[in-house]
Amino acid sequence: MSRLVNHGRYLDLISMDKYFHDISIALHVREGDAGHLFTLHTYSRTAGAEDRVKAVAAFMVALGGMEWGAGGVIRFPCGELHERAVKRIFNEVVMLDPATPLAPKPLSVREAKTGLTIAVDGEQGGDGRWVYVVSAEGPPEGLARRVATVAGGLLKLGDLQPVAGTQDRVTFPCGSDHRALMGLLLPRALNVRAVIAAEEAEQKRGVLLAPSAQANPSI
Repeated sequence: MSRLVNHGRYLDLISMDKYFHDISIALHVREGDAGHLFTLHTYSRTAGAEDRVKAVAAFMVALGGMEWGAGGVIRFPCGELHERAVKRIFNEVVMLDPATPLAPKPLSVREAKTGLTIAVDGEQGGDGRWVYVVSAEGPPEGLARRVATVAGGLLKLGDLQPVAGTQDRVTFPCGSDHRALMGLLLPRALNVRAVIAAEEAEQKRGVLLAPSAQANPSI
């Protein structure tokens, strides 16, 4: 018998959780008085599956800068959707070893290939909006170009916006401070082409199932 439950609009699906019996976990969103509310759900009846789903949500809160809401939902403090960013958080944390510490990622990464240390720092402008500045330390050759490339990667991964007249500054459409989220996005922004190519390959292979598959009691 199908156990179809309305959890809101379907956003994304991990079809096989390698850390817990290959169960599938879906990400849904609905709008409430507190803004966009996200729910993680599995149709698996495997013992411990619900606890695994709660653990994934806890990772999204700790590493993605989200927060808990009533009834086990999670949300961004600003209440906005940030659809591409929340999908990235979801995909990243499901792939993490469950023993990973529940702490935000650092805002700097050293690149072995270039010898550069890439960092992101946030600052609040006079209009109250938070702006993130990408910087790099290391060999000067190509440094400015690399900074601009990483900033562009952040734009694509999190649906951020460029700051007019700059190549190293980005901001979220909501203008809020999403520091933990930036720490999660930064390592992927170093090679955003590979990330996007992997996402497209998964979609072509049908790894991300259609919403109609959610009613399958075997999921």
